[in-house]
Amino acid sequence: MIERSRGVKVVVNRPCLTGDKCIVADKLWEGHRVGPYNSVLEDNGVYKMWYDAIANDGSRWLCYAESKDGVHWEKKELGLVSFNEIKETNIVFPHEKKSL
Repeated sequence: MIERSRGVKVVVNRPCLTGDKCIVADKLWEGHRVGPYNSVLEDNGVYKMWYDAIANDGSRWLCYAESKDGVHWEKKELGLVSFNEIKETNIVFPHEKKSL
């Protein structure tokens, strides 16, 4: 996929135990839980996280949060995907109901 590269270094940082919870389920679309499946990347000093959330009705959502330190996260109201009647959410990908 990549023919060549220069000045690229792959680094895996050691985890640091802080005692803080990274993401807390405090939104209706996270009512059941926020999941263990997430992706984090650093973009010009801002950490960006996409994480899995499950509502009490069983619907599953992909959500977004940002952090300046990688420990304290802010869930931005993006207004991209609604949950029930709530338009201002941090959901980035809509729930797709599957028919049996």
